[in-house]
Amino acid sequence: MFKVLNATLGGAPGNYPIVDAHPMQLSAYLEAIWNAYRGAPLTPSAAVLPYDGLALAGSLDSLVPGGGATPFSQAATAAVNDLIVGPGRTPTTPWRHLIYAYLIETTGAYEVVAKLLKDAVYDETLGPLSERTHRWLRLTEDLFFRDGNGSLVSTLTSRVRPDDGLIRRNAYTRLLGVPLGFGADKATNDPTPTAVNSDFVSTLENLLRQLWGGYTNARNTTGANTTDQNQMIELIDRLRIMLNRRRDPNGVSLAREEFVAVATMSWIDFTFSADTPVVQDLRAIGASPDIRLQRVAERAGTRYHANARNFFALANGVTSFQNPGAPVVEPGALPELLREIEQGIWTPANIGALYLPASAPGFPVPPPGPPPDAWHQRTLEIINHWAIVTGRELKAAPVAGPR
Repeated sequence: MFKVLNATLGGAPGNYPIVDAHPMQLSAYLEAIWNAYRGAPLTPSAAVLPYDGLALAGSLDSLVPGGGATPFSQAATAAVNDLIVGPGRTPTTPWRHLIYAYLIETTGAYEVVAKLLKDAVYDETLGPLSERTHRWLRLTEDLFFRDGNGSLVSTLTSRVRPDDGLIRRNAYTRLLGVPLGFGADKATNDPTPTAVNSDFVSTLENLLRQLWGGYTNARNTTGANTTDQNQMIELIDRLRIMLNRRRDPNGVSLAREEFVAVATMSWIDFTFSADTPVVQDLRAIGASPDIRLQRVAERAGTRYHANARNFFALANGVTSFQNPGAPVVEPGALPELLREIEQGIWTPANIGALYLPASAPGFPVPPPGPPPDAWHQRTLEIINHWAIVTGRELKAAPVAGPR
């Protein structure tokens, strides 16, 4: 989401024009994404006007002090269009699946950023900070740590639900059937919802075991082939039904909660995805998001998840799996798989692409977009990292489920 916008603004390694944006511009960008879901115009100025009456059509571009190669309104419109290209990405679902937000938040990155904000505004323990880091601090606080304008889609808190963290945890529990894996101490007094997909994790893991069995059988030229595509489809159907049940028939339930959670964690993810100004100022430059997170957390004197590398990988996936034409690789892994399952993309006719190499006999016609081999590579990536973060064995012989 924000990686795509930064790229369309002319961003490149060492250049992060999104940090120069005005908070109102990024709010307009979020409104435009939401309007894509609602079927309304995609331009940021059109997105904001119905909500707060501000005449932004001629002023969105002038709010950026400099640094971007492309006018903001033009770049933001292009970014919204890029978000709806590729498998699982349509105008009805222009943002990542809720599990993306869950995975990023579980790294501990959100808590690390919250600690940075507190240290920056209450003290000087972080040392001298550049002007661009102060801009990042303002954007972060204004967009994701402030109650905000009640008329904007990104504002969920109210007297009924005053805690944005509780709102996210409630959504995670209802849709994914799991509590937040990091910072669980904050959830001790959370109200317990009754509508919960309590079988989500076990069903997903059974599917991953079946897909692993299919992958290993593809290389088996002498023994019995125990691949069970019928069981794979059965498990996919169960996941599709339980996930869509939480969204209600019109897909409206949890939509705003998912969108805001994904937007928030997309900004956090962007912060650690490269050597952004705040990472540079804190001398936390690294080769990967988890290394940067570790170094920033140590500088701030706070915790992060020991398996952050695996959670980042589950959220963002293999680089070969990408949306054609997108200006930046934001490929996804588990989030895209779940969105595809919700939308019914995987059927008996193409399920083999999830576990078969493209060179294997019987490889089906896969969904359009990524290279044929990217599908099974993504599956292997999910299996490997999920097994590490959960400690559960996914490569044992799959057990047949009920028919």
